[in-house]
Amino acid sequence: MARRITPRAVREALIRVGVRPMTPAMAARIEHADRVRFGRTHKGLIRRAHSAAGGDVAEGDLLSPRVPAIYGRNFGGYVREAHWLLTHQPPRPGQRVAEIGFGGGAVLLAASRLVPRTRFVGFETSRLMTAGARKRRERAGIVKENVKFIRHWSESGLPVRTRKADQVWVQDASREPGVLDKAAALVKPGGVVKIIHYGNDGDFRTESRWIKKVVASHLPGFRINMAAAERVRTPGLGRAHVFSRILITARRPADAEE
Repeated sequence: MARRITPRAVREALIRVGVRPMTPAMAARIEHADRVRFGRTHKGLIRRAHSAAGGDVAEGDLLSPRVPAIYGRNFGGYVREAHWLLTHQPPRPGQRVAEIGFGGGAVLLAASRLVPRTRFVGFETSRLMTAGARKRRERAGIVKENVKFIRHWSESGLPVRTRKADQVWVQDASREPGVLDKAAALVKPGGVVKIIHYGNDGDFRTESRWIKKVVASHLPGFRINMAAAERVRTPGLGRAHVFSRILITARRPADAEE
Protein backbone atom coordinates (compact mmCIF):
# COMPACT_ATOMS: atom_id res chain seq x y z
CA MET A 1 0.00 0.00 0.00
CA ALA A 2 1.35 3.45 -0.96
CA ARG A 3 2.41 5.75 1.85
CA ARG A 4 0.05 8.69 2.38
CA ILE A 5 1.76 11.98 1.59
CA THR A 6 0.89 14.71 4.08
CA PRO A 7 1.59 18.47 3.90
CA ARG A 8 4.09 17.97 6.72
CA ALA A 9 5.96 15.32 4.70
CA VAL A 10 6.05 17.69 1.72
CA ARG A 11 7.36 20.51 3.91
CA GLU A 12 10.14 18.31 5.28
CA ALA A 13 11.07 17.09 1.78
CA LEU A 14 11.31 20.67 0.50
CA ILE A 15 13.56 21.67 3.40
CA ARG A 16 15.77 18.65 2.70
CA VAL A 17 16.32 19.80 -0.89
CA GLY A 18 17.28 23.31 0.25
CA VAL A 19 14.07 25.34 0.13
CA ARG A 20 13.75 27.76 3.03
CA PRO A 21 10.72 29.65 4.32
CA MET A 22 10.84 33.21 3.05
CA THR A 23 12.01 35.66 5.70
CA PRO A 24 11.16 39.40 5.76
CA ALA A 25 14.74 40.12 4.64
CA MET A 26 14.31 37.88 1.59
CA ALA A 27 10.98 39.50 0.76
CA ALA A 28 12.49 42.99 1.02
CA ARG A 29 15.38 42.04 -1.25
CA ILE A 30 13.06 40.50 -3.82
CA GLU A 31 10.79 43.55 -3.73
CA HIS A 32 13.78 45.81 -4.33
CA ALA A 33 14.93 43.68 -7.28
CA ASP A 34 11.35 43.75 -8.56
CA ARG A 35 11.59 47.50 -9.09
CA VAL A 36 14.81 47.34 -11.07
CA ARG A 37 14.09 46.82 -14.75
CA PHE A 38 17.22 47.58 -16.76
CA GLY A 39 21.00 47.93 -16.57
CA ARG A 40 23.87 45.98 -15.07
CA THR A 41 22.50 46.18 -11.55
CA HIS A 42 19.43 44.30 -12.71
CA LYS A 43 21.16 40.96 -13.32
CA GLY A 44 23.21 41.27 -10.15
CA LEU A 45 20.10 41.83 -8.07
CA ILE A 46 18.33 38.93 -9.73
CA ARG A 47 21.15 36.60 -8.82
CA ARG A 48 21.35 37.87 -5.24
CA ALA A 49 17.58 37.66 -4.74
CA HIS A 50 17.57 34.23 -6.40
CA SER A 51 20.24 33.07 -3.97
CA ALA A 52 18.52 34.66 -0.98
CA ALA A 53 15.29 32.82 -1.69
CA GLY A 54 17.03 29.47 -1.95
CA GLY A 55 16.85 29.38 -5.73
CA ASP A 56 13.07 29.52 -5.83
CA VAL A 57 12.61 32.86 -7.54
CA ALA A 58 12.74 32.66 -11.32
CA GLU A 59 14.23 35.45 -13.45
CA GLY A 60 10.79 36.39 -14.72
CA ASP A 61 9.39 36.34 -11.20
CA LEU A 62 11.39 39.47 -10.39
CA LEU A 63 10.05 41.61 -13.21
CA SER A 64 6.55 42.31 -11.96
CA PRO A 65 5.57 43.92 -8.65
CA ARG A 66 2.66 41.47 -8.31
CA VAL A 67 4.61 38.27 -8.87
CA PRO A 68 5.79 37.41 -5.34
CA ALA A 69 2.14 37.45 -4.27
CA ILE A 70 0.31 36.11 -7.30
CA TYR A 71 2.59 33.18 -7.94
CA GLY A 72 2.74 32.14 -4.32
CA ARG A 73 6.53 32.11 -4.39
CA ASN A 74 6.71 31.62 -0.69
CA PHE A 75 7.28 28.51 1.32
CA GLY A 76 3.65 27.85 2.15
CA GLY A 77 2.75 28.16 -1.52
CA TYR A 78 5.38 25.61 -2.51
CA VAL A 79 4.14 23.16 0.12
CA ARG A 80 0.53 23.49 -1.04
CA GLU A 81 1.31 23.17 -4.75
CA ALA A 82 3.63 20.19 -4.32
CA HIS A 83 1.08 18.49 -2.05
CA TRP A 84 -1.66 18.96 -4.64
CA LEU A 85 0.48 17.57 -7.46
CA LEU A 86 1.46 14.52 -5.40
CA THR A 87 -1.94 13.64 -3.95
CA HIS A 88 -4.48 14.32 -6.71
CA GLN A 89 -4.15 11.33 -9.05
CA PRO A 90 -0.74 10.67 -7.47
CA PRO A 91 2.21 9.37 -9.49
CA ARG A 92 3.15 5.75 -8.81
CA PRO A 93 6.51 4.01 -8.57
CA GLY A 94 7.74 3.05 -12.01
CA GLN A 95 6.03 5.96 -13.74
CA ARG A 96 7.66 8.88 -15.53
CA VAL A 97 6.72 12.45 -14.57
CA ALA A 98 7.67 15.56 -16.59
CA GLU A 99 7.41 19.22 -15.59
CA ILE A 100 7.44 21.96 -18.21
CA GLY A 101 9.00 25.08 -16.71
CA PHE A 102 10.49 23.68 -13.47
CA GLY A 103 11.89 27.01 -12.17
CA GLY A 104 14.17 26.24 -9.22
CA GLY A 105 13.49 22.50 -9.48
CA ALA A 106 12.33 22.26 -5.86
CA VAL A 107 9.04 20.48 -6.53
CA LEU A 108 10.59 17.72 -8.66
CA LEU A 109 13.40 17.14 -6.18
CA ALA A 110 11.03 16.95 -3.23
CA ALA A 111 8.73 14.65 -5.21
CA SER A 112 11.62 12.28 -5.91
CA ARG A 113 12.11 11.84 -2.16
CA LEU A 114 8.41 11.22 -1.53
CA VAL A 115 7.69 8.90 -4.48
CA PRO A 116 10.72 6.60 -4.80
CA ARG A 117 11.38 4.53 -7.94
CA THR A 118 9.67 7.20 -10.05
CA ARG A 119 11.58 9.01 -12.80
CA PHE A 120 11.26 12.81 -12.98
CA VAL A 121 12.39 15.11 -15.81
CA GLY A 122 12.04 18.88 -16.12
CA PHE A 123 12.27 21.23 -19.11
CA GLU A 124 13.18 24.92 -18.78
CA THR A 125 14.28 27.80 -21.00
CA SER A 126 16.35 29.67 -18.42
CA ARG A 127 20.06 28.86 -18.21
CA LEU A 128 20.15 30.36 -14.70
CA MET A 129 17.25 28.22 -13.49
CA THR A 130 18.66 25.03 -15.01
CA ALA A 131 22.11 25.58 -13.49
CA GLY A 132 20.58 26.40 -10.11
CA ALA A 133 18.36 23.31 -10.14
CA ARG A 134 21.31 21.06 -11.00
CA LYS A 135 23.35 22.53 -8.15
CA ARG A 136 20.45 21.99 -5.76
CA ARG A 137 20.16 18.38 -6.95
CA GLU A 138 23.86 17.84 -6.29
CA ARG A 139 23.68 19.41 -2.81
CA ALA A 140 20.64 17.25 -1.97
CA GLY A 141 22.51 14.10 -3.00
CA ILE A 142 19.92 13.08 -5.60
CA VAL A 143 21.27 11.24 -8.64
CA LYS A 144 20.43 12.65 -12.06
CA GLU A 145 19.00 9.31 -13.17
CA ASN A 146 16.11 10.01 -10.79
CA VAL A 147 15.65 13.72 -11.62
CA LYS A 148 16.87 15.23 -14.88
CA PHE A 149 16.86 18.95 -15.62
CA ILE A 150 16.99 19.77 -19.33
CA ARG A 151 17.37 23.26 -20.76
CA HIS A 152 15.33 22.69 -23.89
CA TRP A 153 11.85 24.09 -23.93
CA SER A 154 11.32 26.53 -26.75
CA GLU A 155 8.84 27.60 -29.38
CA SER A 156 10.22 24.83 -31.62
CA GLY A 157 9.05 22.26 -29.08
CA LEU A 158 10.65 19.64 -26.86
CA PRO A 159 13.70 17.55 -27.74
CA VAL A 160 13.00 15.17 -30.63
CA ARG A 161 13.75 12.01 -28.64
CA THR A 162 11.83 12.99 -25.53
CA ARG A 163 10.10 9.97 -24.01
CA LYS A 164 6.40 10.13 -23.25
CA ALA A 165 5.40 10.71 -19.63
CA ASP A 166 2.63 9.27 -17.47
CA GLN A 167 2.12 12.70 -15.92
CA VAL A 168 2.98 16.20 -17.13
CA TRP A 169 2.99 19.13 -14.68
CA VAL A 170 2.54 22.72 -15.84
CA GLN A 171 2.40 25.93 -13.79
CA ASP A 172 0.49 29.03 -14.86
CA ALA A 173 -0.25 27.86 -18.39
CA SER A 174 -2.53 30.87 -18.95
CA ARG A 175 0.55 33.09 -19.37
CA GLU A 176 1.76 30.95 -22.27
CA PRO A 177 -1.03 28.61 -23.47
CA GLY A 178 1.29 27.10 -26.11
CA VAL A 179 2.87 25.16 -23.22
CA LEU A 180 -0.32 23.09 -23.14
CA ASP A 181 0.30 21.95 -26.72
CA LYS A 182 3.69 20.65 -25.59
CA ALA A 183 2.06 18.93 -22.64
CA ALA A 184 -0.45 17.24 -24.96
CA ALA A 185 2.38 15.96 -27.13
CA LEU A 186 4.33 14.70 -24.11
CA VAL A 187 1.69 12.79 -22.14
CA LYS A 188 0.99 9.10 -22.81
CA PRO A 189 -2.48 7.78 -23.67
CA GLY A 190 -4.22 7.32 -20.33
CA GLY A 191 -1.83 9.81 -18.73
CA VAL A 192 -2.72 13.05 -16.97
CA VAL A 193 -1.71 16.70 -17.34
CA LYS A 194 -1.83 18.73 -14.10
CA ILE A 195 -2.02 22.50 -14.35
CA ILE A 196 -1.51 24.90 -11.44
CA HIS A 197 -3.26 28.17 -12.33
CA TYR A 198 -2.99 31.50 -10.49
CA GLY A 199 -5.92 33.87 -10.87
CA ASN A 200 -5.70 37.62 -10.46
CA ASP A 201 -8.43 37.70 -7.85
CA GLY A 202 -9.95 35.43 -5.24
CA ASP A 203 -12.97 34.31 -7.27
CA PHE A 204 -11.73 30.81 -8.06
CA ARG A 205 -15.11 29.70 -9.47
CA THR A 206 -14.95 32.26 -12.28
CA GLU A 207 -11.24 31.62 -12.77
CA SER A 208 -11.73 27.84 -12.88
CA ARG A 209 -14.41 28.10 -15.58
CA TRP A 210 -12.13 30.32 -17.65
CA ILE A 211 -8.97 28.21 -17.31
CA LYS A 212 -10.90 25.01 -18.02
CA LYS A 213 -12.00 26.53 -21.35
CA VAL A 214 -8.39 27.47 -22.14
CA VAL A 215 -7.19 23.95 -21.30
CA ALA A 216 -9.98 22.32 -23.33
CA SER A 217 -9.06 24.37 -26.41
CA HIS A 218 -5.49 23.00 -26.30
CA LEU A 219 -6.24 19.50 -25.01
CA PRO A 220 -9.25 18.36 -27.06
CA GLY A 221 -10.72 15.05 -25.98
CA PHE A 222 -9.08 15.16 -22.53
CA ARG A 223 -11.27 14.72 -19.43
CA ILE A 224 -10.85 18.01 -17.55
CA ASN A 225 -11.66 18.64 -13.89
CA MET A 226 -10.98 21.23 -11.21
CA ALA A 227 -9.25 19.06 -8.59
CA ALA A 228 -8.52 21.72 -5.95
CA ALA A 229 -8.84 25.46 -5.41
CA GLU A 230 -8.27 28.05 -2.73
CA ARG A 231 -8.47 31.78 -2.16
CA VAL A 232 -5.13 33.16 -0.96
CA ARG A 233 -4.29 36.45 0.71
CA THR A 234 -0.59 37.30 0.88
CA PRO A 235 0.35 40.10 3.29
CA GLY A 236 3.84 41.34 3.91
CA LEU A 237 5.12 41.81 0.35
CA GLY A 238 4.23 45.46 0.03
CA ARG A 239 0.49 45.86 -0.58
CA ALA A 240 -1.50 42.73 0.29
CA HIS A 241 -2.86 40.75 -2.66
CA VAL A 242 -5.75 38.34 -2.97
CA PHE A 243 -5.61 35.70 -5.67
CA SER A 244 -6.86 32.21 -6.44
CA ARG A 245 -4.73 29.07 -6.74
CA ILE A 246 -6.34 26.28 -8.77
CA LEU A 247 -5.34 22.74 -9.76
CA ILE A 248 -6.77 21.48 -13.04
CA THR A 249 -6.33 17.85 -14.11
CA ALA A 250 -6.74 16.74 -17.73
CA ARG A 251 -6.62 13.01 -18.48
CA ARG A 252 -5.84 11.81 -21.99
CA PRO A 253 -8.11 8.97 -23.22
CA ALA A 254 -6.42 5.57 -22.92
CA ASP A 255 -7.36 4.74 -26.49
CA ALA A 256 -5.93 7.97 -27.95
CA GLU A 257 -3.51 7.57 -30.84
CA GLU A 258 0.20 8.17 -30.13
